[in-house]
Amino acid sequence: MRGASCRLCGAAWPFRARTSFGAGCPTCGGSPLCDTCGHPRRDHVRVFVSGGTRECRRRVGDFQSLSSQPCECTGYVPVAGALVDATFAQPDPPAADAPLPKLRLARRPDEQDD
Repeated sequence: MRGASCRLCGAAWPFRARTSFGAGCPTCGGSPLCDTCGHPRRDHVRVFVSGGTRECRRRVGDFQSLSSQPCECTGYVPVAGALVDATFAQPDPPAADAPLPKLRLARRPDEQDD
């Protein structure tokens, strides 16, 4: 049996692959990612409408503080090219004035603190 490839992400999957209701492709869900924040297009409001406030509805959670806040994306921008070149995939620039963290030396439990 022949398979198909997704028109958005290019993933190959068989015709009879199980999909969730309304999702389409099992890999990307049929919704391209935003270049700014990396969330799917379906999480953004007012994508195809001119005027009004464009924003991302996704909430970003912080596991350590057990809090969440709204995504800071100001509107959907499609990824142009490869995902590795997307804005959200780039590393954060290092702060120029931030000192390097001190190296912690590993000690055995029986060693004393000096």
